[in-house]
Amino acid sequence: MLYVTTRNNGDIFTANHALNKNRAEDGGAYVPFKLPRLDFGELKALPFNHRVANVLNLLFGTRITGWEVDFAIGRQAVRIQNMPHRVMLGQMWHNADECFDALREDLVRLIRKEEGVTEWAEIAVRMACLAALLVEVCVDERSVLDVAVPSGDFSAVMAAWYCRAAGLPVGNIVVGCCENAALWDLICKGELRTGQIAVSTVTPLCDQIVPRNLERLVFACGGNREVMRYLDACRTGEWYYPGNDVLSHMRKGLHIRVVGEKRVVSTIPNVYTANGHIFGPYDALSYSAVLDYRAATGDNRPALILSDRCPSRDLAVVAGAMGISEEMLLQRLR
Repeated sequence: MLYVTTRNNGDIFTANHALNKNRAEDGGAYVPFKLPRLDFGELKALPFNHRVANVLNLLFGTRITGWEVDFAIGRQAVRIQNMPHRVMLGQMWHNADECFDALREDLVRLIRKEEGVTEWAEIAVRMACLAALLVEVCVDERSVLDVAVPSGDFSAVMAAWYCRAAGLPVGNIVVGCCENAALWDLICKGELRTGQIAVSTVTPLCDQIVPRNLERLVFACGGNREVMRYLDACRTGEWYYPGNDVLSHMRKGLHIRVVGEKRVVSTIPNVYTANGHIFGPYDALSYSAVLDYRAATGDNRPALILSDRCPSRDLAVVAGAMGISEEMLLQRLR
């Protein structure tokens, strides 16, 4: 695969550059020159970790095997938890550190042969895991799923965006946003105040006004010229107003839902009371966003929530929401 950057689509780079360098010399983020087509049937015939290896090999020209992925992350590092209301959790944290970061680092180490995770490598690993999950839960390529993620740094958003562009059955991408609702302003109102100050919430990884991977979305929808307009606004802390065509492209299959802190906290005990499942705050944010999206649109397509963290990683928040001690929470999580 070949790559260009978000700031210059004239120079072509190898997969090695995208894998080993965080940004190009022009400061741009690496993006695929042309995404490979992911064959649903071919992936469906493979075991889970072999699908992960297959996608990573396509993106980087590597030759890792499913057995190497098994050895690196274990055979059940990613699991599916069925929930009520046609919602599934894709839990990507079944490892010693109980978070996606550890899985990501193990897989990047496998393809890079050294420590450190670059921006595109993180998105590629997310793509590979999401592709494997989609193929696992969908009967065929016509069984479309919505994918729900917390806003965060936008790496999960872009992984879902690229999976859909590569031909996998991703419907709408539902993004749960906290009180720092700048992304809602961007998609729904067509404006982004880049100099806005973020407030602290119970989902601190989402307390971002301008996610670092938002530049990739701007490029995907408007190309280099739109990226330069966006960057000019970011440099001065001014408002960014995407062009009408760019905004229209962004809105196709990307939905932002703002979920306040009180709602996130109340969702945790409500879900536990209803079905015995313990949510962390980020899963509660995504789950609430899915329900709000459905209520607003009437769409009831099955949804897959990408879950990055075990609730134990946010012990104080979850225990406080449930009104129990942290020790009691850990016992329930075992």
